[in-house]
Amino acid sequence: MANSTSANLKLTVQATGENSGTWGQITNTNLLILEQAIGGYDTVALNETTGATLTFTNGALSNGKNQVIKLTGTITTNVNVVVPDSIEKTYIVENGTTGAHTVTIKTTSGTGVTFAADDKGTKMVYSDGTNVVDTAFTDLSSDKSPQLAADLDANGNNILIDNGNSINDENDLEQIKFATTASAINELTVKNAAAGNAPEVSSTGDDTNIDLKITPKGSGNVVLDGLKYPNADGSADEFLKTDGSGNLSFAAAGGGLQSIQVFTSSGTYTKPAGINKIKVYVTGGGGGGGGCPNAEINRKGGGGGGGGTAIEILDASSITTETVTIGAGGSGSGGDGGGGGTSSFGSFCTGEGGSGGDAAGSLTAPGQGSGGSGIGGTYNLRGQAGEGADNSDSPGNIQGGSGGSSFFGGGGTGVVGNSAQAGSNGGGGGGTSSNQPPTIRGGGSGGDGIVVVEEYA
Repeated sequence: MANSTSANLKLTVQATGENSGTWGQITNTNLLILEQAIGGYDTVALNETTGATLTFTNGALSNGKNQVIKLTGTITTNVNVVVPDSIEKTYIVENGTTGAHTVTIKTTSGTGVTFAADDKGTKMVYSDGTNVVDTAFTDLSSDKSPQLAADLDANGNNILIDNGNSINDENDLEQIKFATTASAINELTVKNAAAGNAPEVSSTGDDTNIDLKITPKGSGNVVLDGLKYPNADGSADEFLKTDGSGNLSFAAAGGGLQSIQVFTSSGTYTKPAGINKIKVYVTGGGGGGGGCPNAEINRKGGGGGGGGTAIEILDASSITTETVTIGAGGSGSGGDGGGGGTSSFGSFCTGEGGSGGDAAGSLTAPGQGSGGSGIGGTYNLRGQAGEGADNSDSPGNIQGGSGGSSFFGGGGTGVVGNSAQAGSNGGGGGGTSSNQPPTIRGGGSGGDGIVVVEEYA
């Protein structure tokens, strides 16, 4: 029976009774081929344009039978290293060629494994008789594009990253870049969290107290949850403020009362520099007190009503100047008192004047002047009504009705036998009575209105 040849390593398979006198030599050659396949190393020089085809000579040592093959030579184009079809074998292949071109290890008719043009590393591959397949068992340092088939478990060890290197995204673009410090003892710790709790980024290390530093590049800013922080420190005692669009900046501490302007006559308000808000008090003129004609002895005139007050807080950012109008106090006379005038601060708010008190003897009960109202303010106050008049004959020293008070001023006191007292700062004038006919007694004038502006930074 004739000898045969094995399919993969091309060993001589001796038939029984064959090879008398030479079987030992054939057996030794087979053993050397096995040694070559298990631990053999050889260099294969590639043609610069055509590469190489590994040889598998029957019953003889051949370069394609080695376990480790180093590819050498200068290549000028992409080349192939061909394993004959039907050969099943594993290889460790080192790409030691020169030239920036690809090298593909493949079968004659099938597909293979390619070294990239810049990959001069090592691959472990196997031929299944049809195609050459990458085992992916080689070190990551030899693999230009390592792909994990499962999660990477460091098994309690660290992952070492060189200074200036990074973790990249799927497009090979930097996502996180690392920089080292010699003899570092502090680090950054990232901690996840269970449901309902916040993840944590913290400074940790050997130091007991250590800051967490976040530094933008160039003139960039740190943005936290949509809030953009300044990229430089402010001045002493300044604070952070927002523009309402997520931009924070340093500003001088404000909110406190800086100054007050008081108007007792009409004029123009001018906002000082640095004022952001104002609080305006506008009080109308007080009504005049009712008098006592000479025919109304022992009867009293009513007090004038106090002027109303409007109080308003205004954003002063758009205010430069504003017209201030002061309502005059109502006149006092021997007859009915005059009504107080209206005060105003631009078109923002007004304080109505108080009504005049009725004269003695001519009144319709109750006869006092009613208080004016505040209009347009954040808070509007009515002035106090004057004290009522009296149309009955009351012998003796009966006093006229007192004027009503305003927010800023008291009403005039009612009197007997003399002209009554005037109100102040929007207070109503006092009423009067007479016990000395035929003398006419006049009611007191209402106080002129007033506007007070408190100014806040």
